[in-house]
Amino acid sequence: MLHFQPRTTVLVSAIAMALAVSGTALAQQDVTITPPAAGAIILRDAGNTDALRVNADGTIQLPQVAGQPVQSGPLCFDPGTGLIGSCAASGVTGVTGPTGATGATGPMGATGATGPIGATGATGEMGPVGATGATGMTGPTGATGATG
Repeated sequence: MLHFQPRTTVLVSAIAMALAVSGTALAQQDVTITPPAAGAIILRDAGNTDALRVNADGTIQLPQVAGQPVQSGPLCFDPGTGLIGSCAASGVTGVTGPTGATGATGPMGATGATGPIGATGATGEMGPVGATGATGMTGPTGATGATG
């Protein structure tokens, strides 16, 4: 059962009269409903709660959707045609969320294997001359020479 506000009664009566007078000719025509300035077209459910609202500025509200169970698929809008329908499987990407907090530092890993021996370095500069060493012991007497 649809409930209409009093200001829409005249509009609804005019539509009903046009339907009755036009007969079958209207069955082949679109029906246009224009809301009053700053008004809206409202469809209500049996409990007289707004189910669909089309505002004069063209915005659409579905106030009861928020309270419904979550569905498995998104709903997309084609700005070129104004059609509302299912989205292409690859066509839905949300906004990137904020970066999460840095996690805790993990445990230290095992010591790695010893690396290969490095290349030999360049020869360094010669050092200073060292101090003279102590005099050595007298050596053994040499062999006697040939008689002359």
